[in-house]
Amino acid sequence: MSGQPQEESPLNKLLGRRRALEAEFHSSFILDEIEARRLARDLQSESSKGSISQIVRGAVLHELAYVEGLRGRLTSALGFMDRALRCGLNEIAIATSKAHILIMFGKFSDAREVLQDLPFEDIPDAAKGALHGLCEEVGMYQLASALNVVGHISGKFSEEASVILSEAGICEIEITERLDYAASIVNASASHRLIAYDLFAMQGEGILFRFVVDAPMSELVELDWEITARVAERFCGRADDVLSIGIKPFSAGEQHLEYGAYNVNV
Repeated sequence: MSGQPQEESPLNKLLGRRRALEAEFHSSFILDEIEARRLARDLQSESSKGSISQIVRGAVLHELAYVEGLRGRLTSALGFMDRALRCGLNEIAIATSKAHILIMFGKFSDAREVLQDLPFEDIPDAAKGALHGLCEEVGMYQLASALNVVGHISGKFSEEASVILSEAGICEIEITERLDYAASIVNASASHRLIAYDLFAMQGEGILFRFVVDAPMSELVELDWEITARVAERFCGRADDVLSIGIKPFSAGEQHLEYGAYNVNV
């Protein structure tokens, strides 16, 4: 009968489970390991079915890659993402999610390489908000601003950061290098993936980037000092006069900047 609701497809059920897992993780910084393992198993089972189309298989592999990233399995995640690309999933979906996975593991320079090769003139409006955040997170402030996402929560800070660097004659890659090094320090210490950050920028004040980390305050203070000391030991340049990197304690319910995987639609 026409009035009866259609049964939800297996892919959409799996997408719903991934989004629920991700939402819970973002709200608590605690991953449901049991559900993540079950979801990875079910996604792998679905991807091996001969009855599904290649594009649906690509979407399933994309979701599997992201779940593997959440589980801390970087090599596996990137392998499944490459398989999703070979199945025909669109380049923007692959690049967006791949960059996000790399960022979760503190690999900001690698994420930048992925993002800078994107055809930004072809980015659909629905993807611009997440791309703005990813570019901003790795220090690509000019591109983030150029996406012109109206009302973006941190848009004014990307614009300010871009102006600060331009007026000081500082290349954005210098910011990415410092963020990448600091992220490696945080990634080695944090008990969770790097999924959120905080940004402030103002001419005359400089740029402040903070990783959002969940840990006892004593550990966060020590980590903040470690970042400051080790970045100062490794780098010496004009970028260090305008950029500060630190830690923001995670607090449930408090707003911070965070992005997830590309929401595929098949």
